[in-house]
Amino acid sequence: CFKGIDNAAYYRLVDGDHRRYLNITGTDNTVNAGHPHIRGMILDALRYWAGEMNVDGFRLDLAAVIGRHGAGLDFRGEFLDEIQHDPLLADRKLIAEPWDLARDGHQLGRFPAGWLEWNDHYRDDVREFWLRRAGNTSAFVLRTAGSPDVFDGRAPQSSVNYITCHDGFTLRDLVSYEHTHNEANGEDNRDGMRENHAWNCGVEGASDDSWIRTLRDRERRNLLTTLLLSQGVPMLLAGDETGRTQRGNNNAYCQDNEVSWLDWNRVDRALVDFVGLLCRLRTEHPALRRTVWLTGSNRGTPAGNGIRCFDALGSEITSHDTVHHALQILIPGGTSPEAASEWAGDADVLLLCNPRDFDTVFSIPTGDAAHAWWQVVDTGRTSHAADPPHRVSGVVTTRPHTLVVLMGAPAT
Repeated sequence: CFKGIDNAAYYRLVDGDHRRYLNITGTDNTVNAGHPHIRGMILDALRYWAGEMNVDGFRLDLAAVIGRHGAGLDFRGEFLDEIQHDPLLADRKLIAEPWDLARDGHQLGRFPAGWLEWNDHYRDDVREFWLRRAGNTSAFVLRTAGSPDVFDGRAPQSSVNYITCHDGFTLRDLVSYEHTHNEANGEDNRDGMRENHAWNCGVEGASDDSWIRTLRDRERRNLLTTLLLSQGVPMLLAGDETGRTQRGNNNAYCQDNEVSWLDWNRVDRALVDFVGLLCRLRTEHPALRRTVWLTGSNRGTPAGNGIRCFDALGSEITSHDTVHHALQILIPGGTSPEAASEWAGDADVLLLCNPRDFDTVFSIPTGDAAHAWWQVVDTGRTSHAADPPHRVSGVVTTRPHTLVVLMGAPAT
């Protein structure tokens, strides 16, 4: 509390009234980052954590606040420039939650080059595609491509992709609840996010129905596969890989108990192994984690980064607003002439996305060069340990609500 030192300098006030604090953080006050002394205090704190405590980087909560100067917003100004050029801070990761609670608070994509930003467009569009089967194809493909429409001119890793975070449902709850169950928070269930883009798969809450449980498991694997194979930086909420639930509470900030704890006695081992498989694929295949944009190979698609999309019949999709409820996303790999008998680290990647309620047959698109394709992931399977990569033909049948991942190598 700095109001006893210099109230008007440290805090943003309403119309200069020393008793009324501007609240665009949800904590009843807002630090006045536009004041030079306050900027100095913040920079000193960052330098301490970087220099003395050796932290790798910083995630700034409600970071739009630091761009506010007077009545305006400036994300190219002196403060952010000081952070990026400070000898102790220049090589640290800088991650922004790029919004605050003001009417003009949503500032995704406006931070300067070098900053990473939480991408809530990614969260919402991916949820909509898999769980609500709404929106258009191009929005989903753009998110998997690193959101070039949002981060125009900045590197793909500017986008911090996430499906869930500490605010909102856990992954398990996202496919088990459509309504918030925050009664234990003491706010009459009025708190927490309202627009969750969730789907309970037919039953609200826990279910013993084997069909519903299978469907929920598939949807979790679909969301995790999309997250870990998208361009950008994937962010995984702790416990999502183990099957953690908060019993439908999507705002457990005040729950220091079994609701918010990680229960190591209830770990979904199959899901942990599946996430490990996805992490290995991402590590082994540079095409899944590009640091620069590819140019000259988009052929009019709405995606970017060389990524192309096709319908289930193998016809290329070029419209920016067409709805296709099943699609293929082709992520180009490298050009190393590896042996065709094995899929290589620089292989092309093809995602066959079927959010439909029925089996869908995909015809693998034929390009300028023939490929040999290997299936490495099928989210319809509960275990991949007994199903090593295997060669597939030009047609692949997918189960309802599944994502199949193919790796392609040049065919001899």
